[in-house]
Amino acid sequence: MKTISTRELSAGELERVSGGSPNLSVPKGMFDKLFAGIDKNLEMVKQLPKGGYLPPG
Repeated sequence: MKTISTRELSAGELERVSGGSPNLSVPKGMFDKLFAGIDKNLEMVKQLPKGGYLPPG
């Protein structure tokens, strides 16, 4: 996985992301798992033949 940039979220950004909850806790490694899943799905899409479809699941 490639990291484009890393920075801390401001209090306002964190509030918007968390749906207004003042305290947001994310389990360690959660974003790594999320981005790995996105990368896997993007790779599947790139390998589809023209006019192909994604299998369910």
